[in-house]
Amino acid sequence: MFEGREPPYGLSYEWGAGSDPNGRIFPAADYDQNGRVDVGQFIGGQPPHPWRIGDPRRDPTVTLPGDPNASIPDAAIAQWKDMIEPLEPWLMLVQLDGDQTELHVRAYLGRPTEELGDASLGRVPAGLRQLMEARSRVGAGAASAGLPELWFDSLDFRDPWRSSPSDVRSPGGVDTEAVPPSHGAEAFGAEYRPGDEDLQSAASEPFSVDPDQRDRGTRAHHETQNALAAIARESGLTPRSPDGEPNFDIGWQEPDGRVVVVEVKSLTDANAERQLRLGLGQVLRYRNLLESDEAEVAAVLALSAAPHDPRWIELCHELGVGLIWPPGLAEMLDAWLH
Repeated sequence: MFEGREPPYGLSYEWGAGSDPNGRIFPAADYDQNGRVDVGQFIGGQPPHPWRIGDPRRDPTVTLPGDPNASIPDAAIAQWKDMIEPLEPWLMLVQLDGDQTELHVRAYLGRPTEELGDASLGRVPAGLRQLMEARSRVGAGAASAGLPELWFDSLDFRDPWRSSPSDVRSPGGVDTEAVPPSHGAEAFGAEYRPGDEDLQSAASEPFSVDPDQRDRGTRAHHETQNALAAIARESGLTPRSPDGEPNFDIGWQEPDGRVVVVEVKSLTDANAERQLRLGLGQVLRYRNLLESDEAEVAAVLALSAAPHDPRWIELCHELGVGLIWPPGLAEMLDAWLH
């Protein structure tokens, strides 16, 4: 990993919006046998900022929700088991080819809540994600062999993965027109990944008043998403899941060549307005990213329940976005598309 350098030695941690020059590599206990090194000892006792516990709503570079001042060991252990472990966190360090002075820090969640969807592990390209999961199952550490051909935009915190060097912004911040890998109909998504309708809230939601309410919303999200997958299959179509950006919930290609991209939002009385605002913005962006001269894109916002304010129906119609909800998902979708 760091050829020709004997640990311990210093380096910097980078995460686009910030950096820490006090990084350090240490020899592991079995270093003499296999050359393994550790990065888990942090100067001053603080990990890189994206790996710290905090409030993701206030700081977008925080992925692990909780109280950073929880007392050790009892409260800290309970917080891990109840709030963080159920999210299946993945903490990543990326070393770029030819650079032994920096490690790029990222964090993702294998089972994010609705509010932490931007940190989904699904943002990591499928080939790299599969390699990570395989090595995790056997307790292996760094992956250096068998890596897919990727480029890395160090200025993009949540979605740094690129398919060509021309998509990467320079360190000086000049954007060379970064285009997400899933661009156009030919590279549309990956094999559909069903939502977990049996998902339970093992974790209480930090900074929220009602974890059970979030439970119902999360389950409703997956039920709605899976219902759409079933509708697509019944029509002889193949549902797709994202493979990087745009990070839609489900999509498919119509017989006439149109790409249908769907954002699913679960609604409760408490979150309906916020969810609709978020969902509409997301699906408009997905349409913008996927549209090309060769691909026409139909954007759909699918809700778990009817919108609380009928003006949302008018607004979506004006913007050319289909707005659908159960129990009439299939009928409303058909009317919108055909």
